[in-house]
This record gives sequence, C-alpha cells and structure tokens, in this order.
Amino acid sequence: MLLNMDIELVSFVNTKLCRRLNKLQVDKKRASPNVQGIYESMSTTMEPSFDKITANVVSSIDNLWTQFKNTNQRFVPTLPWRSDQSHLYLVCECSSHCGTIS
Repeated sequence: MLLNMDIELVSFVNTKLCRRLNKLQVDKKRASPNVQGIYESMSTTMEPSFDKITANVVSSIDNLWTQFKNTNQRFVPTLPWRSDQSHLYLVCECSSHCGTIS
C-alpha cells in the first residue's frame, strides 16, 4: 500500500521502472549470444519481482483514485416531475423585446 506518498511521484517512478524493463528486453534481443545468457538469467530471476511490484503499484493507484472519486462526488438534486405554470415563461427585462416570452 502507498502510505504518505505523493501518488504522482509513485506513478512517475513506476513508469520509469516499466520503461527501464522494456529497454532491458530490447537490449537483450540486440545483444550477442554470449551476453543474451546473462540477460536471460537476470530476467528469469528478477522479472517476477518486478511484475509483482508494478502490479501492486497499479492496484494501489487504482484504489486511491477510486477512493478519491467516491469522496469528491457532488450531490446532484433530482428535478421535479412537474413544473409551475409560471416557470414556463421567460421574462426578458434587459432585451429590446419587453415583456414575457412563452
């Protein structure tokens, strides 16, 4: 859980981590066969941890966003089914057409 941390900073660091992991995968494909073995063993060892970390961060951000939306929801009053007859007329006092328009 992300406690007492700025959500934008956490999202930024998570994005940087994902980009770095993607860059490592691209580098692994471009590397010589000797070096590809090192990349492969490193990714086999570390990739599950990175996947778990990024999944936890995304889940925490989603939870915080949902919580924010729920606490900042505005009340929207319902409209009445019927209106007064007087509400059906528009008074244009500042217009060149004096009087009421129906």
